[in-house]
Amino acid sequence: VRVLRSAGVHGWTDDPAAVCTLGNSGGQALQVAIKAGARRVLLLGFDMTRERGDHWHGDHPRHFKVTHEETYGVWRGRFDAAAPEILRRADVVTVTPSALRCFRASTLERELASLREAA
Repeated sequence: VRVLRSAGVHGWTDDPAAVCTLGNSGGQALQVAIKAGARRVLLLGFDMTRERGDHWHGDHPRHFKVTHEETYGVWRGRFDAAAPEILRRADVVTVTPSALRCFRASTLERELASLREAA
């Protein structure tokens, strides 16, 4: 197990022992994947809106924190700002409906087919 420290909520850091969190677990996971060597990352379930609920798995119990639509807007802005540095390191693709516009959009089927063609 390797523990990475937070380098804040904005941008990207080249520090191998840290990630910029973007304020959410998806942003952290994306940066961890790239630091681990991923050159293409398919974002599945990154809708980044409250439109279909807080999470792909449905809302948490009522006693958990509710994420408001304004928070998703803040997170989208952080992804937008970090995207140039992220895209210098990996091809990031949204493969399900997403409010993120900073990454290329495609379908899971198309991206998996392109992997098979490259093999």
